[in-house]
Amino acid sequence: MKRIIKKVVILAVGVFLSINLLNSFFFHFLIKNVYSDGSYNWVDKVSPRILIMGSSSVLYGLSPGVITQELNLPEGSVVVLAKNGRTPASNYFLYKSIEKDLDKAEAIFYGLDPHFFSRHYFETDNLFPADWSLTERCKIIREDKDAKLLAFFGGDLKTNAEAFFDNMGHRDAPVPPDFGAKVIKRKMTRQPFKVQEPFAYGKFDISVEYISYLKMLKESAEKSGKKFILYLAPASYSWTSAYKDSCAYFDKEFYTAMNKYLGPVALAGGFSQIPVEHEDSCFSDIHHLNESGQKELSIKFAHELPGYMELKPAFMHALYAY
Repeated sequence: MKRIIKKVVILAVGVFLSINLLNSFFFHFLIKNVYSDGSYNWVDKVSPRILIMGSSSVLYGLSPGVITQELNLPEGSVVVLAKNGRTPASNYFLYKSIEKDLDKAEAIFYGLDPHFFSRHYFETDNLFPADWSLTERCKIIREDKDAKLLAFFGGDLKTNAEAFFDNMGHRDAPVPPDFGAKVIKRKMTRQPFKVQEPFAYGKFDISVEYISYLKMLKESAEKSGKKFILYLAPASYSWTSAYKDSCAYFDKEFYTAMNKYLGPVALAGGFSQIPVEHEDSCFSDIHHLNESGQKELSIKFAHELPGYMELKPAFMHALYAY
């Protein structure tokens, strides 16, 4: 009986160590160095001057084609390197993987979505637990039921493996339509929502780790002479009002943490850029623009770009006040 228990224990320890080592290998040696999340290897085919990074708010919010047309710039001068749900960690490693192709870039506009900086997003980010410290992993195992296995095994092996093979399978990606931007064609769909829910699902803790990744992205950009500008994409009047009324405590925690761990930063845009009378025609839902809204915002962005480029770093204040 003791021999069987010993064998089971050895097998369990072997499985544990093997999965942790594989996750660490995929992350530290492969994903961290050549990570492309669906491949942005097409960037070397153009010479972007303006990079727009972030998640869905800028993916559907800004059109490089409209911006370059308004400014009479060559095609490819503006690119969108955003994806639904992309976290600050993913954005940082994406940038590092294509940094060598960005020698002509003058600025990075990073779409600032505050809910992506909650502990909930960090603790359920199944791509990057291998980058967490042992102390952080032990804390998550002890305190967070949603992320115990991620922390225990150093990540999700399936996700890490898929990210690696996805990267390896896109070595010569074509330039996408509208240089990375995407369009939602439907008109406004109004549904009941709880404005607090996306921020932390009941836990309003800020992820200092994600702010650290954002800081690394900012410092990497500035080190190579690029301006780094946070960009607040518009949200519907109903969402912005609810955020102001119900999330002031989270908002204060957020900008206080950003000021402490990120420091002064240029910030452009704002939640109220689309007039309330255009809401039904410009939004697809409370937080995303449709095709008409994307065009309207892109024209506005183009006209205000010279001013944005002159913005000076400053400490943040309430986001709904921009």
